[in-house]
Amino acid sequence: MHKKDLVGSLFIIVGLLVTVGVLLPFFVPDEVALFILKLVALSFGGVVGVLLFWIGVQLLLSPPPKPLNEIEREIEKEVEEIKKEVRGMLKDRTED
Repeated sequence: MHKKDLVGSLFIIVGLLVTVGVLLPFFVPDEVALFILKLVALSFGGVVGVLLFWIGVQLLLSPPPKPLNEIEREIEKEVEEIKKEVRGMLKDRTED
């Protein structure tokens, strides 16, 4: 099973649970409905909290981006190398 299939299955299960959790309170007594709605709200809050935590950890652990001027220098260096290669190829063609 591919990772995407596992994630898709998890999404389907969570989606079904949320759908049942949102619709079920219409068919049960008020005390049970309130409890179910509290569980749904708690689970959404938990999911949001975990996502925010995960994003924060990823931001803390990822390296800082390179400055733009450094990237520009690297690109200019690569362009110059490509120009030299093309000049060399053109020079070889004219010598043949």
